[in-house]
Amino acid sequence: MTRRPRVLLCASGSVATVKVPELALQLHAFAEVRVVVTASAEFFLARAKEYDPEHAARFEEARDAIPVIRDADEWAAWSVVGDPVVHIDLKDWADMLLIAPLSANTLAKLANGLSDNLLR
Repeated sequence: MTRRPRVLLCASGSVATVKVPELALQLHAFAEVRVVVTASAEFFLARAKEYDPEHAARFEEARDAIPVIRDADEWAAWSVVGDPVVHIDLKDWADMLLIAPLSANTLAKLANGLSDNLLR
C-alpha cells in the first residue's frame, strides 16, 4: 500500500488566510497535511471562525491530524548542533509545497531570495 501524498500548506499574511481551514480540510481528504503560518498569517487565521465557523471548528478538531507550525516553532527544539531544525524536517517530510494565500510581500521576498521567517 502506498502512502498518501504529503502537502505542506503555507499561509502568508493575507486576508485570504481565513480560508486556510477549509483548504487544509479539503487537502486532508486525500493527503497528509501540515500547515505553516507566518506571524502575519496567524492574525488572519485567528479570525477564521468569524469568516467560516463550520470549517474553523472542524479544523480545530483535526489539529492532531493537521498540525499548525508557526515561526516561533522554528528554533524551539534546537539548542545544540545535531538537534532537529524545523525547516529541514519539513523539507524532508513534504512531497509538495503549496503557498496559499501568497501575499505580495512574500512573493517579492521569495523572488529576491530573502528569508526572514519559516515560510521563506
